[in-house]
Amino acid sequence: MENKKLTIQITEEEHKRLKTLCAEKGISIKEAILKALDNMFVNWRKK
Repeated sequence: MENKKLTIQITEEEHKRLKTLCAEKGISIKEAILKALDNMFVNWRKK
């Protein structure tokens, strides 16, 4: 399966805060976004 890139525009302040929050939890920004999507759209990754 080919990987795709997702780009969103956020402020520098939002990025810094998100990066800090993720670091505190020991996860990447990608992991945090995927977890948020899992919570919002249950089973969205299942075929």
